[in-house]
Amino acid sequence: MDGDPATRWAVSTSDRTRTDSRLAVDLGAPATFDRVRLSWEAAAGRKYRIETSPDGLTWTPVATYPVPALRSTGGRLDVDGRAGIVVSGPNPITVAGDRVTLSDGPAAPLLAELYPGPVGARPSGRVTTTSPAVQASVTDGFLVLVNLSGTAVRGTAALPGETRLYRGEQILTRSGTELSYALAPAEGRIEPPRFTVRGPTGLKAVVRDASRVELTAPAGVLPVLVTVTPDGGRARSVLLLPGRTVPVVFAGLRPYPLADRALGRVTFPADLLPPGMSSPATAVDDDPATAWQPGPDGRMVVDLGAVTEVSAVELAWTRGHVPGTTVETSLDGVTYATARTGPARYVPVRTRWKPGDASLTRLSVRT
Repeated sequence: MDGDPATRWAVSTSDRTRTDSRLAVDLGAPATFDRVRLSWEAAAGRKYRIETSPDGLTWTPVATYPVPALRSTGGRLDVDGRAGIVVSGPNPITVAGDRVTLSDGPAAPLLAELYPGPVGARPSGRVTTTSPAVQASVTDGFLVLVNLSGTAVRGTAALPGETRLYRGEQILTRSGTELSYALAPAEGRIEPPRFTVRGPTGLKAVVRDASRVELTAPAGVLPVLVTVTPDGGRARSVLLLPGRTVPVVFAGLRPYPLADRALGRVTFPADLLPPGMSSPATAVDDDPATAWQPGPDGRMVVDLGAVTEVSAVELAWTRGHVPGTTVETSLDGVTYATARTGPARYVPVRTRWKPGDASLTRLSVRT
């Protein structure tokens, strides 16, 4: 504080292991100020806090460095200026130091939405629903549905200006579409757009998957022409008779979401594979070019992640002699039964494989 840039204050070598080294300045009398300027030598402080005190006994933090990466700005939790979380609910969002409290206050339902970019970079796209407990929005074309209640809910959501179709049933309106939903307690869904459609008001569309949609023309006396475009595909025109339902199938597209509970799941063994065995993960990777080679009398297990009601287990093999195979199910991974249906979390495949036999390209579990 001597005005000489050639001198400095430094923590003594013996005190550099401390986390609370401090320098205090006595201004001589109470003063009002709005900033403090620090001029550092090359060896600058990497982290510090500035405090003030009226008496030298009680201290109040007024600034910290580095600046906290999180701050609340009008209901939005800003994350270093690069993204933000917007919380909707009866209580505010608060940030105190490094502590973040979402919807601080009495227990109440809340909806948290994450948006990339700085404040104001992206609107929420909120849409209205017929159920107070269900919050819905359309962001970047994706439909988000969240049931904030502890009971199952059914209703509809009005999607103004939309011609995009999502999984389930939608009806074209004068202003957009009306989507029907059914949500389990506390369920949230994110649905990608599967199709876009051009047609008359009252047209009903039921999206089964990314390759199939069923169209029903509104009542009338004349046929109507409807144009359907799958996401990432080519448009197709369909002539519908009044009140008639026509399935439109795009055979060249994969029917997402794939009805295979084993797809991408954890498999065993995962390491230290027995001699002659390849990774069993190749049987659930959705790649027909890869296959699991069991090895002599090999066995693999797929973990479905939770107990699931299994309706069928399907096996696909490469060319060649298919070895004898036994499919089992288990609820706990300890007790197994020979079965291809029923409740299960673990599905093992046991083989009597010999060198030269076919390999398993796909293990599918249907519900």
